Amino acid sequence: MKNIHYLIIAYFSVVSCIREAPLNPEADIEEFKIDGQFLSSSTIIDQANSKILIYLKLDAYQSGVSLSLNLSQGATIIPASGTLVKFDQPVFYTLQSESGENQKTY
Repeated sequence: MKNIHYLIIAYFSVVSCIREAPLNPEADIEEFKIDGQFLSSSTIIDQANSKILIYLKLDAYQSGVSLSLNLSQGATIIPASGTLVKFDQPVFYTLQSESGENQKTY
């Protein structure tokens, strides 16, 4: 009987320590991909200044490009990845972290 009592105490001690993982607080664009035919140089993500530098050929400005974005786990972005974007004026991407704690605009 004593062993069962110790086993029950050990079980509840272990179970009470397990918690769900917290939601991710990061809101970053980790990768910004454009079809290479539209680029004249490499894409640069400047995390410190929240800027993305892309060097497009003239065709990309005229027709627009569809971008593929890799984000921090669970983050959401507006405009969404895959949206056709024309760069005739600055484009702003707004991210919200999975936890909702952080927001970042590129």
